[in-house]
Amino acid sequence: MSHPYEPTRKPGSYEVGGAIDREALLKPATHTREERIYCHELLDISVKHRRAYLDHFSHWADATGSVAGTNRAFGVWGTIGMSHRWAEGVIMWEWPNKAAMFDGLAGAWSHFHSDDGAGDIWAFAWGGAAEGVTDTQGMDRLMCSTAYSPTMEELYANGVKGEAYLHYHINTPPGMIDDHLGHLESYVPIAERLGLKFVGSYRTLFTNDDQGLMIWALPKFADWPAYEDARRTDKEALEWRAEAAARGVTYDGRVLVGAKSNPLDRGHSISMDHEPDPNQKPVNF
Repeated sequence: MSHPYEPTRKPGSYEVGGAIDREALLKPATHTREERIYCHELLDISVKHRRAYLDHFSHWADATGSVAGTNRAFGVWGTIGMSHRWAEGVIMWEWPNKAAMFDGLAGAWSHFHSDDGAGDIWAFAWGGAAEGVTDTQGMDRLMCSTAYSPTMEELYANGVKGEAYLHYHINTPPGMIDDHLGHLESYVPIAERLGLKFVGSYRTLFTNDDQGLMIWALPKFADWPAYEDARRTDKEALEWRAEAAARGVTYDGRVLVGAKSNPLDRGHSISMDHEPDPNQKPVNF
């Protein structure tokens, strides 16, 4: 089984309509300077400590605020096991732009150059956790937002949240992720008509511009059967999917449920200014 961050296509499937779309590859990128940047984390957590891990993360993030000064937690979720790997945590951090993120990382990782390890971000973040809770491993990728992805403030203002979230890694032919993400914008009104709420779409860095991500909120678990049927029967949805398939696009999806301090679910970001809501019931995953 391939890792969710790795393309699943065979070499011969990189062609679109019989040949690479060279014209699209040579088109200069737009919306690069002001892209919001995200650290997307897939974390293998233990079955025994799966909820304790996300509870500890949320408590630590609430108590300390941003690690590097300009970042904030965007999403804190657990993967529903029947939909993908388990037990798994999914966390996204947001920075306003690439420069802010790299400025912050320079300080956060400076302990590698000290003799005593002072300022070790791992000790700072996880030192107070119960034994076994943070014995994890995983994989992070940096991603940039599309121009049409809502800001966190817009998501809060519009009440975009869900009992579950649909999370899809996107694979395209080399160099074609911007082309597909542009095409994806036209699917937003179709998907929302069919019952989803658009959270965002993102381009994955450190690739050959052939990977990305899209996230949708599912307002109620009960809404999923109707959407799953509609995406395979609705005329507009079928036409959109056929065009994406012709471009050689594939997806790897999972269903997420928010931790008790998931920012979208409680309507504000995790920061020093907001304490966890003691009345909010945690959700098992």
